[in-house]
Formats: sequence, C-alpha cells, structure tokens
Amino acid sequence: MTATNQAGTTQGVSVPTAVIAAATPPPPPPPSGPAGQIKLQNGKTSIPVTSVALPARLVIDGVQFTPNPVRSRRQPITLRVHLSDTRGFVVRDAPVFARSTPLVTRSEGEQRTGTDGYAEITLVPRASFPLRRGLNVQIFIRARKPGESILAGVSTRRLTQVRCAEDRRRDAWARVVRGPTR
Repeated sequence: MTATNQAGTTQGVSVPTAVIAAATPPPPPPPSGPAGQIKLQNGKTSIPVTSVALPARLVIDGVQFTPNPVRSRRQPITLRVHLSDTRGFVVRDAPVFARSTPLVTRSEGEQRTGTDGYAEITLVPRASFPLRRGLNVQIFIRARKPGESILAGVSTRRLTQVRCAEDRRRDAWARVVRGPTR
C-alpha cells in the first residue's frame, strides 16, 4: 500500500483480511398504512375496523337487495352491504345492523363484515310488509367500530330502500277465488 501527502510518500504492508461475504439485502420496509392490512386479489387493501380512527370514518359504499323488487312475504330478503373507510380501504370485522322503517321486517341482528368488506343480513318480511307496485320500504343501515359510540366516532349510517311489487301468484289466486273484476 502506498500513501502520499505534502510531506512525501511512504509504503506499508497490511495484514490480509478474512474472506468478505456478499452483503445480505436489507429487509423490506414495513408496509405503510394501517396495521393489520391484507392485500386482496382484486388489488384492494382490507383492514380491520380497529385500524380506523378519526379523522377517517366508515362508509357504506354498496347496498344490494335480493330479491328486488320484493314480491312475497314468504321469501326472506338478503341485504348485502359493503363497507370501506374514507381513505379507500376495505373494512373487515365491523358490526353492521339493518332494520326496516317502519318495522315491517325482522332481522337477525348485527353481522360482521368479512375480509372482502361485505356483510349479509337476512330480513324476514312481516305480515304488514306492503306488496304494492310503486311502494318502497326504507331500510336503515348502521356500521360501527366496537367500543365506540354508535352515534359518533367513526360509525356511519345510511338510509336506503327496497322496491315492492305485487305477488303475481297471490293476485292470480285472488282472481280465481273472487272471479274477474268488472
């Protein structure tokens, strides 16, 4: 080895070092964003409801009724609700509640959202459920974070409606029993 500076040049011998191993790559950085996130096959990210905190809020961003319109009081209504938050994450494990207003259905209580953000609630029509064309039944939906106020915090509410229609079989039977209308 040779070293040179203003004072001159000098030479020296260094002791050999051990074999140097290839450097291991650094570990990947931790994922940015909320704790407990899971990447879904559709490219979206699912997070537990416990990772949602103000100022973020829950959002009911999808509602689907089956059947729609409702034509029978004998067939349950399946309500499928999708939940996300204001940051665009899919939210899992959140309790979701639904009921008709006025109370013309029975429900099974709160259901939790799955990894995909969906909860399914079964509504059973009561005898007072209206089956007339042009009518709608309003459905109140609430999603919440356990341990927080259902009226504040990150919880959310949505009012939606399902269409009603005549039960064609019932109407046909009524015409047979009563006879044709004049």
